[in-house]
Amino acid sequence: MHGSSLQVPIRAMDLMERQVSQLRAEISNLYRLQSQSTNRQLSLTDTLREKDDNIHQIQARLQATQTSLSRLEAREKEYADRSRLQNEQIQRLHDELLATNLELSLQVERNKALEGDNASLLQRWIDKMNDRAELMNAQFEEEQVRVKTKADDEVKESQP
Repeated sequence: MHGSSLQVPIRAMDLMERQVSQLRAEISNLYRLQSQSTNRQLSLTDTLREKDDNIHQIQARLQATQTSLSRLEAREKEYADRSRLQNEQIQRLHDELLATNLELSLQVERNKALEGDNASLLQRWIDKMNDRAELMNAQFEEEQVRVKTKADDEVKESQP
């Protein structure tokens, strides 16, 4: 029994050595896995840092684009306001032009009517003056005839 009693501890020892060997292999695998995980974590950290840098760049571009958009919107509003004011001014000038053209047309019609009235008045005045001149000429001729007749009468009376 002595041999068999030694065999149990040897077997137990072999079993323990195998277990230790398995545990060491498992520890080795775990270290290897830990190393792989650490490398993976470092790689992911680098990737995350790159992504963060990209995000910051994108955010900076977005901010610049939003600022540019705000400026363009302000400029567009300014141009729209200017355009609206110019359209209002154009409409006001157009209305003034129409009113002025209407006044001009009325004035031209008035002038034509006045020219006709003036021509009529002038013709009546000329006719009246001609009538007066003819009357005066007739009176002058009658006076001349009377003076001549009187002179002839006096000459006849003075002649014996």
